[in-house]
Amino acid sequence: QIESHVIEQLVSAHLERYLHLQRIAANLRRANHDRCDAPGGDLGITIFTTEMTPDWMESLVVPLLQMEKGPRILDVRPGSPAEGAGVEAGDWLLDVGERNVAAETELVRVEQNFPTEVRLGVTREDSTYHLHITPDDACPAHPLHLVVSPQPAAFAKDDQIIVTTGLLAFTSDESELAFVLAHEMAHHLLGHPGGITSRGAESEADLLGLELMRAAGYDTTGSLAFLLRLAAEAHVPADRSELVVRLAVLEQRIQEQARQAAAESIDGDVPERSSSNGRAGPPDGPR
Repeated sequence: QIESHVIEQLVSAHLERYLHLQRIAANLRRANHDRCDAPGGDLGITIFTTEMTPDWMESLVVPLLQMEKGPRILDVRPGSPAEGAGVEAGDWLLDVGERNVAAETELVRVEQNFPTEVRLGVTREDSTYHLHITPDDACPAHPLHLVVSPQPAAFAKDDQIIVTTGLLAFTSDESELAFVLAHEMAHHLLGHPGGITSRGAESEADLLGLELMRAAGYDTTGSLAFLLRLAAEAHVPADRSELVVRLAVLEQRIQEQARQAAAESIDGDVPERSSSNGRAGPPDGPR
């Protein structure tokens, strides 16, 4: 009984961190759908399959989540198309768009290729349901993997985004983790080959990442402090001259964003005027 309890805690801790990553990535994708060249969609679900399970955990998580029946829906995001259609966390996913789904990469392909209505098949207890869902507009998804490693790292590889548990432990709040994911998403949006570490490519991804964050409502001001902490712990490339330039460019953009936000706040403080019918109306012409 003690071993079973510990196993459940281990699995739950890993899944909670994975879901946290997925929710942030979904926020970034949905808020920036107009920045993407290719159409995409977001159903609002997160699935878990054996391919996403650390090797040492697979024999534990499969019976715990009863994944012998297929991929398990771990999360249905509030307000999402899936929630509106009646999908529930804990359902087993059978197919999407009449295509069997056995891996996250297959769900990603469905969301990339079906921005219009999709038929989704799920099993709940002993019943099977076929639901029709229209995905929300979103940037095309990239398979997101959480790798168990003490080394703080994140990188865009091929069509994937990979984040280590060591990096999650290093981030101090959600906005810092949003910066990490936005930076890696930016590499994909900018068409940078995997493994790029040049000053120009990293700065490009930093700057676009800030814009992706801001569009999704995340505070960008802590991004610089996060990179400085990584540098202090020697978790960045050893070429300090390149790092100094990268940080200087990032700091300048964050200051520009802060000034722009302050200006927008001042504009937003202008009181609304009343229209002739007594209800609040828009100002008379542009300011």
